[in-house]
Amino acid sequence: MGLLGDKAKSSSAEDMLLMDDLVKLYPQVQEANAMSEELDRRVRFELVLMSPQGRGLRENEGRTEVYISLTNLDSGNEFFWSKDKFSDRKYLMRDMYQNYMEGESWKLPQEKDPFWEPADSPLLIGTCHVYLQSLAYLIEVAESFSVTDFRGEDQGKLEIELRPCDSEWRELGEEFSEPDDVIGQAINFKVKLNEGHDLSPKYAAYYCQYKFYLEDEFTRTPEASKAVNPQFKFEKKYTFKPVTKQLMDYLQNSYIIVELWGRQKDSGKKSSKTTKELMQGTSQSREPLETLALHRPGRPQPALKRRT
Repeated sequence: MGLLGDKAKSSSAEDMLLMDDLVKLYPQVQEANAMSEELDRRVRFELVLMSPQGRGLRENEGRTEVYISLTNLDSGNEFFWSKDKFSDRKYLMRDMYQNYMEGESWKLPQEKDPFWEPADSPLLIGTCHVYLQSLAYLIEVAESFSVTDFRGEDQGKLEIELRPCDSEWRELGEEFSEPDDVIGQAINFKVKLNEGHDLSPKYAAYYCQYKFYLEDEFTRTPEASKAVNPQFKFEKKYTFKPVTKQLMDYLQNSYIIVELWGRQKDSGKKSSKTTKELMQGTSQSREPLETLALHRPGRPQPALKRRT
């Protein structure tokens, strides 16, 4: 009962933090959109909620957090900013808008424009979980794993293999061992990330990364530029000698999270419509704040005075 009570208190505290972030950020996002519209910056901001799993973490690593989605209204490219990055950018947006209102020079070079995000900024497309239990029995795995984004939507598949090997790195094939027999012995295996299938053609390049066991740094594949079905052809060899009980527990009960990242294409095209027209013509999903019934109809919303 005590554990359940502690868990409920923790969940309640996390919900309160989430609500607090939403209440604070909602008017700021509205303000940023108003400035984008007035200055014709051709981007739209929205609040999104990302669970730990949606950010490539495990379920018990952190809490659901608020991110700000930036959509380029010309290309359709979408990016996700942390609340800290958004806050820093918004101060610069206000400076730009203030100069505009005072009739001063307000346009900045693209690389200094607070509304701009390079098309080739890395974007986490989604993740897949590769369970390791087969390695505890020295059994190979060769499967197509579905990649899911933070919204729970399918983003394609990754061909991944786990291949137990002997000391000469010859694959073991049909051999089988009990986990207790492997403890104290040496284990050799390969992790292979071969290729992707049915990925979105909106990306110019893709790469994968993951962490295994006690690794602090990500293992990352080279970038592959073939659209839709990129060829990674990546493998990494692992040797553990001897196999400890801790390692065996990890193999039997855990998994690696393979992250699929991409760099979006930049079409360079620009619509003849204004930002206001583009915003009106784009269907918008409900804001998380509205979903949680924190935004009440008729509640005053922040508005920017327009320059005449």
